[in-house]
Amino acid sequence: MKPAPSRVAAGFTLIEVLSVVAIIGLLVAILLPAVQAAREAARRGRCSNNLRQFGLALNAYEATHRVFPQGNNRPGPMHVVLLPHLDQQPLYASFNFADDPSSSFDSPMGPNSSAMQAEVAVFLCPSDIAGPLAGRTNYPGDAGFGATLAATPPEREGLFTEQVGVYIGPAAVQDGVGHTMAASEWAIGRPSYRDPLASVYKIAPIQVQPGEFDAYVEACRSAVPETATMALIAKSAFWSSVGFCNTLFDHDLPPNGHSCSNGDGINLGVWTAGSRHPGGVHALFVDGHVQFIRETIEPATWRALGTRHGGEVVGADSY
Repeated sequence: MKPAPSRVAAGFTLIEVLSVVAIIGLLVAILLPAVQAAREAARRGRCSNNLRQFGLALNAYEATHRVFPQGNNRPGPMHVVLLPHLDQQPLYASFNFADDPSSSFDSPMGPNSSAMQAEVAVFLCPSDIAGPLAGRTNYPGDAGFGATLAATPPEREGLFTEQVGVYIGPAAVQDGVGHTMAASEWAIGRPSYRDPLASVYKIAPIQVQPGEFDAYVEACRSAVPETATMALIAKSAFWSSVGFCNTLFDHDLPPNGHSCSNGDGINLGVWTAGSRHPGGVHALFVDGHVQFIRETIEPATWRALGTRHGGEVVGADSY
C-alpha cells in the first residue's frame, strides 16, 4: 500500500504580501483625501448653517426692537441679547444685567463668570478645533474698516460700531441689506500661540491718525509670522463681551490675512476674518443670506462689502 502523499500548506510568498500591502497603501492614499474632503464639506455646511441661524436671530431681534443689537453695549453685548432668538433663553436668564454696565458685566471675575464660560454650539464652527472653545465664538460682527483715533468716516462704518449708544436699523444700511455684510467668521486664537490664521501680532504702538491708517495696515500685512511679536490677547476671548478682540472684526485686510494689535490695546488694530475652510470664509449679509467669500477677493471689494453706506457698486461676480 502506497503512503498518502504529504500536503504542503499553501501560503503567500513575500512578493505577494508586499504587493497586497502596496495596493492597500495606494488605496488609502487615494481614498483618504476624499474622505477628509467629504468630512470638511460636512463641517463647512454646518458652519454655514450656524451663521445662517445667527442671521435669523439678528433679524428677529430687529423685528422686535426695530434696530440691530449694538456692537459695544454693556450690559447687553450682541451675542448675549441674541440668545433668546437662538433657543438659549435659560442661558440668557442666567446673566445678571443689573451689574455695573461700565465694568464687571463681562469680567471673568464678575457675577457672570459662569455664564461667560458657556459653550454655545451655534456660535462655533465645526471646522475650528483649535480650542479651547468655552466662552468663545467663531462669528464676529462686522465693524467696517479704517478705525483711527479720529471718528471713523461714515462711508467706512459697518453694521456694528464701537461707539456706545449708536443704534442702527435697516434704513441706515443704504448700500442694501443684500450687499452689506453683518458678520463673518474667524479662527479662535490662543494668547502667544503661533497660528497663521488665529494669531494676533503686536505692532509697535502708534497714535493712528487718518493719514497713518494705510501705513499701519501695511505693517500688519507684512508681519513675518515666525518672528513677529505676539500680542497677549487673542481673537474671541469671550462671546459675551464687546470689542474687536471679542466679537467684532474689520475689513482692513482680506480674509485669512494677519490680525494685529496696536501695542497692547484692542480698540485700534487690524482684526481680520478667517477660517479653517480652504480658500476663504463664510459671510453673513444683513438680509440673512450666507455666501462663501474667496480669500483672493480684491481688498477694495472686501472693504466695500463691509460698509453700510459707502455708496460702492459691487458686482456679484467680483466675490
